[in-house]
Amino acid sequence: MSKHIELATPCPNCQSRLTLSVRRTPLMGFHAVRLACENGCDLHWYYYDLPNGRAWFPTVEQCADYHDGIIRREGEENERILAFECPNCGECPHVSSKSIGRQTFPTVTCRCASYWDGDLHSALCGWLTETKNRKNADILERIGRSTTFRTEPDCPFCGGPVFVCIIETGDDRRWGFTVHHASPCNLEPLLQGLRPCDKAQEMADDFDRHWRKTVAAVKDTSDCPHCGRPPEDEHIV
Repeated sequence: MSKHIELATPCPNCQSRLTLSVRRTPLMGFHAVRLACENGCDLHWYYYDLPNGRAWFPTVEQCADYHDGIIRREGEENERILAFECPNCGECPHVSSKSIGRQTFPTVTCRCASYWDGDLHSALCGWLTETKNRKNADILERIGRSTTFRTEPDCPFCGGPVFVCIIETGDDRRWGFTVHHASPCNLEPLLQGLRPCDKAQEMADDFDRHWRKTVAAVKDTSDCPHCGRPPEDEHIV
């Protein structure tokens, strides 16, 4: 049998009452089976892992407090996300409601993005990755995700585009990077010496400075006096 508990935190979308359905399973405890807004808002959009059967609690109250805290934190985080300006059009995204039958679904729009699907965190990450704008690294630092931008200049060996992903590493909230390059050029020797940073923007800036300096050094390297050929990427140490 399920128990229905009203949460202290209102719906992040419409500020209406939220009800959590909690069920007891013998030998395991209580777990949430359904989270519902009295207006029918789809709350997976805010927290896609609700409802879930993987978190078990000894009492109904602990189960309710846990999910109440999640919804509260997600709502606060989404409010900060909605305050960011779009790097394409400069407009802050806004939430409107769309009704399908008896259910109400949120729609997020700005001048250049007609609709974002999924939860706000994933939507913002995809949005920033598509812009490939390293200036947004400070945004990702606050929401704990990653962003991708195209390096300047391009690969010193083949001239092809190189993309770097600034990404959070581990539980210590330090920031590192991964490099993506369509050509088989060996770029690893060019990136030696770069270490994780405490801030996403610092990691992006360090990579940018290091990459520009290294690419310039490779391009300025003289041809071999013996064979007359330029250095190849697999031989650079």
